[in-house]
Amino acid sequence: MSKMSSPPSVSVITPSYMARDYLRRSLLSVAAHLKVPHEIIVVEDAGKDGTLEMLRAEFPDVIVMSNGLNRGVVETRI
Repeated sequence: MSKMSSPPSVSVITPSYMARDYLRRSLLSVAAHLKVPHEIIVVEDAGKDGTLEMLRAEFPDVIVMSNGLNRGVVETRI
């Protein structure tokens, strides 16, 4: 994630459930290609694959929202 001196111009929000290795590759790709101030938010749905530990160790600037349980996909219609 970029170090910001101003508010982010882009927010990347991604849900994650039992997808640690895919999430790691995705976050590395965002960091490599997004060159504007940004924030990354991961919504972690209580996976048991070490995702939270990986985020803490490798991506300390990522904002993590941990649900504590898998709530599944919620459909919203506008």
